[in-house]
Amino acid sequence: MGRDASKTDAWSDADLTNAVLASRSWRGVMRELGLCATSSGSLRVVKRRVAILGLDTSHFTGQRTWSDAALKRAAAQAHSWNELLSAIGMKSNSGDERIRVKAHALRLGLDLSHLDQPQDTHSRSYAKPALRNLREAATSLAACWFSLCGFIPAIPVEPAVYDLRRW
Repeated sequence: MGRDASKTDAWSDADLTNAVLASRSWRGVMRELGLCATSSGSLRVVKRRVAILGLDTSHFTGQRTWSDAALKRAAAQAHSWNELLSAIGMKSNSGDERIRVKAHALRLGLDLSHLDQPQDTHSRSYAKPALRNLREAATSLAACWFSLCGFIPAIPVEPAVYDLRRW
C-alpha cells in the first residue's frame, strides 16, 4: 500500500517534477511517488500540486498510444482524417478510434472541422450543370427516366448507332 499523498513529507516538488517527467499517465506519477495509484483523494492532491507548479503533462497518453502534443501537431498538419490518424499511429478509418480522437480533441479545444471537408472543395463548389454536357449525360438521364417509370432499360456495352427504321 502506498503512502498518504496529503502528508507534506511524503514527496517533494522535485520528486513530483521527476515523477511527471518519467511517467506517461497520472497512475504512473502515483506509482513513481510510491502512492496508491487508485486513490482518488491522493490523485486530487497530486493533480492540484502539478497545476500549481505548472508542470507539463501533455506527454501523458494513459491508455492511448498518442500524446496530447502529438495530437495537436497532427491536427495542425493533417488535411484528412486518414492523415491525422496515421500521424498519431492509428489505423486509418477505424470508426471507434476516430470517435475517441475527436472527443479528445474537443477536450483539448482543437478544431478538426477542416478534416470533415472534401479534399477538392474548390472545384466542387463551382460545379454546375451545363447543356454542353447533355450528349454525354443523355443515356443516363433516359435510363433514369425509364427506370422511374417502371421499365428496365437496356444499355449497350459498346455504343453504336442504331437505326430504328423498318426495312
